[in-house]
Amino acid sequence: MVRIWPGGVLLLSLFPLAIAGLSSAEVTKDDAMATLSVTVHEPGSNTPLPCRAWVQAGQQRLFNPSTTGCTPYPKDRSFSCDGQFSIRVPPGKAVIHVERGKEYWPVDQQVEVDAGQPREVAVELKR
Repeated sequence: MVRIWPGGVLLLSLFPLAIAGLSSAEVTKDDAMATLSVTVHEPGSNTPLPCRAWVQAGQQRLFNPSTTGCTPYPKDRSFSCDGQFSIRVPPGKAVIHVERGKEYWPVDQQVEVDAGQPREVAVELKR
C-alpha cells in the first residue's frame, strides 16, 4: 500500500515485502507451512550424495534450507548441500529439483505436502 501524506511524504507499508521480492499473497503463516526433508543418493546406496538443488512451490522458488552446511546461491536461486536438506514449504504441490554436474541426470520430483506435517523424500540421482 502506498500513502502520500501532506507535504509529499511517501509511506510504503509493504516496503519490507518488496525488498524480499515477495508480494503479500506469497507470505504464508509459519504454522501453515510444512517441513520437507530430502535425502539425495545414488541407486542402491543410502549414502547422501552432495548436490545442487531448489524447490519450486507455487510461484516461489525456494533456496534457503534450514540445514547447517547448505550454501544458498541467491544469484541463481539454488543451493548446494551434502546430500541432505530440510526446507519449509507452503502446503500443496512442490517440485524438488536436484542436479550434480554433467555426470548425473537432473531430477524433478513432484511431491504433495500437508500443512504443519513433515514430509521425508528420497531422491535418486542416476549416472
